[in-house]
Amino acid sequence: MRTLLLAAACLLVPAADPLRYAPSEGLALERRLEGAFQMSLSDWNVVMNGRDVPSQYLPQLEIAVTTRASVEARDELREVRDGRPAKLRREYRAPSGSIDTRVSVNGESDASSGERTGQPSLGECTVAFEGDGPRKLEKGEASEAALAALALDWDFTELLPADGDEKWDADIAVLNPFDARLAGIAFDYGDDEQRVGASPEVLLANSKGMWRLERVEEREQDGLRLCVVRLEGDFETFGERRTELVNVPVASGEADERTDYECSVEGELVWNATHGVLHSLDYTSEGVMRVRTVRVRDGSGTDTAYEQTMNFACKSSFSATSKAR
Repeated sequence: MRTLLLAAACLLVPAADPLRYAPSEGLALERRLEGAFQMSLSDWNVVMNGRDVPSQYLPQLEIAVTTRASVEARDELREVRDGRPAKLRREYRAPSGSIDTRVSVNGESDASSGERTGQPSLGECTVAFEGDGPRKLEKGEASEAALAALALDWDFTELLPADGDEKWDADIAVLNPFDARLAGIAFDYGDDEQRVGASPEVLLANSKGMWRLERVEEREQDGLRLCVVRLEGDFETFGERRTELVNVPVASGEADERTDYECSVEGELVWNATHGVLHSLDYTSEGVMRVRTVRVRDGSGTDTAYEQTMNFACKSSFSATSKAR
């Protein structure tokens, strides 16, 4: 009878959700993050003194920009707390970024065209993390600001469901598709004067949207129990700044510029339930960016009123992979 009662009690205890962060302390993980962003000019128009300028009077303008970044790391987990990594030691390897800009006017390549290598905010180094506390640099070189910006959680545990839900939502702050950094690592391309639209920092600060997540399946692969989650979302952001008109023969001076960017994202999170950590996370996005520039009038009523709008088609991708060692 006692055996039957114990068996019945076991049946009543719910099985642990495989979609939970539950690694063993001391687990070592090989990580890799990759991100890419592409934008290309779809069309543009000009309005002068309240009238549309016919397209045949505008120069044939082509703009295409591709940015890529990647970084590798090795994690040694030291402590887990409340379903989140609390203490770990991370060795950063090979941070790399590049930007390829192609601009042509009436078929002639512009001087701004070319490929540049980005300067990462930190190089190869080893950092000790303890929750939200100050990061401790154990090896290599990095500024205090660069260390403070580093993301601790490369498992994206805040994307996991709270109560075994089949469908759930997560805030954009957990994984922001407008973040030009890679897990807190920034890349400087020295292109502030050539940048089209608002700064990455402003777009990040003004972003909004929610992730929608849903369990899809479980499978066995290479001896691992994997849980697959579909993720998708619709996101938007904007930015405003005061700038100067450049390469505009009919007008000059200050201008107000507004950037609006919206995108739809689809991807997949694969959770390694065997080790209780992320296996992979991938997404792609497509969107539209509009940059509207309006000349600041001097109030005389005789100066030229000028505005232009550039529409860009945008694509981006993100990939995070993790292997337990």
